[in-house]
Amino acid sequence: MKKISRFAVLLFCLLASVALLLVFYIIRMASRPDLASPAICLILIIVVFVLVVAIICIQLVNEKNEREALGEGEAPAEEEAPAEEEKEEAPVEEAAPAEEEKEESKEEAPTEEEAPAEEAGPAPSEEELAAIKAYERLQRSFLAKLAKADESVRDNYSELKNAFLSYKKVRSRMSFKCETVKSGRNMLAKMQVRGKSLVVFFALEPADLEGKKYKTQEAPTSKAYQAVPVKFRVNSPRKLKQAKEMVDLIAAKFECKQKPHYEPVDFKAELPALEADAEMEAKGLIKVKR
Repeated sequence: MKKISRFAVLLFCLLASVALLLVFYIIRMASRPDLASPAICLILIIVVFVLVVAIICIQLVNEKNEREALGEGEAPAEEEAPAEEEKEEAPVEEAAPAEEEKEESKEEAPTEEEAPAEEAGPAPSEEELAAIKAYERLQRSFLAKLAKADESVRDNYSELKNAFLSYKKVRSRMSFKCETVKSGRNMLAKMQVRGKSLVVFFALEPADLEGKKYKTQEAPTSKAYQAVPVKFRVNSPRKLKQAKEMVDLIAAKFECKQKPHYEPVDFKAELPALEADAEMEAKGLIKVKR
């Protein structure tokens, strides 16, 4: 069936409306107006019914024709779909191995270059490896590190300890890892040896050092350093002078009073002599990590 245009529908409605107006006009002009009203109603009902039926039929015919047209147009598209998929999939499958080979070649290239670097230099002997492993397993105490430290480190330790002990009610206690300085129950400082320097942890806050040009660092966040959060490395005469100034700041903070007649002690002379690791281990100054 051929598709009926919308123009034909509009034309049909227009003609029907004109016909209704003419019928209404004729009935009104008739000589017997008492029969006009029922006749008008009957004619209007019939005309409206015919228009509704005609519009429904026309709409159904248009929808059917549109569906048939869409069905004919989709058939070839579905047949062509596989061909397009095959065209798209073909190059992807071939390109994948090529890219993988390039990546593998790139990854293998540095390994070939690194191989000679590993072979460079003579390999350590078994005795040297055993000595290195044995040295790494040793855990040295604070006193053992002081005994093996440079003379400047031992001098700084002696002078700084005297600076602390020159105040009343200040005492020091040496443990395996460090030496702790206290005044009553208040911890004032901790001293350790790290490398070629004497490291001191002071019981100061950044606010206590405002306006001072001290190159301090933050102490580790572990519980052992909560009371002494300022870290200072003493490795020169100028740093030793600054460390003594910080001792005075701590004494003022905790209201420690200076001893009137304090005589400095040569704590460097009290340190043990430099001995072999086996002898220090026997004395408990060195522990072996298990």
